Amino acid sequence: MSNEKNTGGTAFPTPSEFPRNPGMTLRDYFAAKAQQKHIAWPTPCSRPESNRPMRSISKSRIAKLSKEGRGLRGTFAAKTMSENQLQQAVARLLDHSGLVWCHPPNGGNRTARTGALMKSMGAKAGVPDVLIFNGILSTLLQSWAGLAIELKVGKNKPTPAQLKWHEDLRGCGWRVDVCRTVDEVLAVLRECYPKKFKP
Repeated sequence: MSNEKNTGGTAFPTPSEFPRNPGMTLRDYFAAKAQQKHIAWPTPCSRPESNRPMRSISKSRIAKLSKEGRGLRGTFAAKTMSENQLQQAVARLLDHSGLVWCHPPNGGNRTARTGALMKSMGAKAGVPDVLIFNGILSTLLQSWAGLAIELKVGKNKPTPAQLKWHEDLRGCGWRVDVCRTVDEVLAVLRECYPKKFKP
């Protein structure tokens, strides 16, 4: 009986194990796929899905998404909803809207090493919770480059770093709002994007 383990062979076969004409390797396959995407969509704005008309959300869908964010107990009270739950409800709402948006993942507990790594990669304290990159033309013919929403619950207030970001974004032509409930977020979205969020 042999003590040698059967490991199933090498993970990456040596050239001697390849047939005479091996064809395309995995590395070549993935390189070709990456090149196809780069050639087909040279810029994010030229992707086919960004050129299609923006869809609007029905009242029933807005109501359903709002209720999902209010927890399983039914009635909503700002003090019973955490900021994470509020963020998740707003994320579901925006994901169904077709708007171009993101949430910078600055919150949460991290090790000192991870925090230092993120800081070296450009993470900034105080960035608003929701950044919507679609431009806004209001009924008063005032336009904004985008919409930033800071989410707070209960009696929480924006930190000095957050207030500095609000000031800087306004200086860059952005609209900035602080919202405490899903309904407040919806009111801002209806004002800024009336074709998307019909009252």
